[in-house]
Amino acid sequence: SLPELIPFLWFVLHNGGKESMLQEAKTRDPKTTTVLSERIIVLDMKNISSSFLNTDFLKEAAKITACFPETMNRTYMLNVPTAFTFVWAVVKLFLEPRTIQKIGFFSWESKAKQDLLNFVDSGELLSDYG
Repeated sequence: SLPELIPFLWFVLHNGGKESMLQEAKTRDPKTTTVLSERIIVLDMKNISSSFLNTDFLKEAAKITACFPETMNRTYMLNVPTAFTFVWAVVKLFLEPRTIQKIGFFSWESKAKQDLLNFVDSGELLSDYG
């Protein structure tokens, strides 16, 4: 449900990269290497109700992601409804230009996959997208 998404977003951004960073750190010399974590987020808006397009929710989500700068490599929003373009025009006013460049909107999964393969190996894609 929509009220559960904000705490979930906090959890994912705060805890999501810890395990992978710990695994990577085990293979590196801590005196010479700094392990960083970046995320690629895929949000499929297929079958998401229009209540998700609430600008208050999206402004709150923008505030949360601002607390984790440089952790987002790229965000893919798939199956984006046309109405979202109006909401996006407002939401992007609250985002840094560098963040805006990291967000891609795709009406079709096939177009998103072409771009996604620039950042992720095809074997790592979920079967829904690869």
